[in-house]
This record gives sequence, C-alpha cells and structure tokens, in this order.
Amino acid sequence: MTTTTTTASTAPHWDQWFIILFGEDGVGRKVLAVQFTMNCFVATYDPFEEGHRKYWAVDGTMCLADVEATTEQLIREGQGFFLIYSVTSRTSFSQLDDVWQSIQRAKGKTTPIILLGNKCDLGASDRTVTTEEGTALARQFGCPFLEVSAKTGVNYDVERAFSDLVRLLRQSLRRAETATLQESSGRKEMRKGKCIIL
Repeated sequence: MTTTTTTASTAPHWDQWFIILFGEDGVGRKVLAVQFTMNCFVATYDPFEEGHRKYWAVDGTMCLADVEATTEQLIREGQGFFLIYSVTSRTSFSQLDDVWQSIQRAKGKTTPIILLGNKCDLGASDRTVTTEEGTALARQFGCPFLEVSAKTGVNYDVERAFSDLVRLLRQSLRRAETATLQESSGRKEMRKGKCIIL
C-alpha cells in the first residue's frame, strides 16, 4: 500500500472570496451570477436559488468565488462588491449612491468595488443612462467602471469583470498584509529603543 503525503509545496492552492452583487430588482444581478458561474443566460430565474460558486484561474492562480446576488443585509460579510444598474433604467442608476455609502460605512473606503452597467446589448433607443454618466459616477466612487451584457457577453466578458474584481481583492489583501508587517516592525523597534534608568 502506497501512502501519499501532501506537503506545502504540493498542496493545492487557491484564494477564496465572497463577492456580493448589489442592484435593484430588474437590473440583471442574478442573471449575471448565473452567467458567470454557469456560462449561460437564464431568462427565467429561480428565486429560491441564491448562492453561486465557481473555481477559475486569474493570472495563473486558481480562485474560488462564492457569489451572492442579494440586498444590503450581507454587506459586512462581503469582501468585494459589484454595484449594478441597467443602462435602460435611470432609477437603478440613481439608487446606487445610497448602496455605495452603506458599503463605505460598513467596510471602509478601500473596499474593492466595481460599477457595472448591465444590458448594454440593448439598442440606443432603450438606453437612458449614458456611458459617460457611468464613467462619472465611477470617478465619484473612486472605482473601476464596466458596461456588460449578462445575455450576450458583448462589450466586456462577464468572467473578465469578475477576474478584475479578484485582482482588486488581491491588491487590497497585499496592502493590508504590508501595513500589518510595517506596524509589527514599528512596535518591535519601539521596544528595542526603550531604556530603563534605575
């Protein structure tokens, strides 16, 4: 009988993220989640199926994403966020400022966020929010902006959008780790510099 020992060098490695999709009903957030995890467009969505999961490679490193298309109650649990509106709905666009502020209060200003304008496959006559307006709102939020189509993948692939968010998450993690190391190093230097006079 052969025994296989898994070492740190041979153990499978991936990073895992909890990604939240925010947006009002009708913007296609649940359809985006299905498109990303199952690579298909589902016109009729099962309202009882909320959670989605996918393994895929980003820049050569495997990652696992748990995706929830939900409302604001999961803000504190989320690590990365898509703020989604429909380019055919000005109401869905306008309400994102409140969601963004809720994330800032709960998670802080450095939380990875991407603004997504969905349904860009529809014609110009259906559009009520311009690309320029989306760009301006993203500039206000200090986050990237993309226009996508959960139905066709036109303009910008949905998986690429998720990969972009994972890159932001990794950058945020590296910054946090660096800050922790610097803080720890600073405390050690302070302890070394102490002297006791008797």
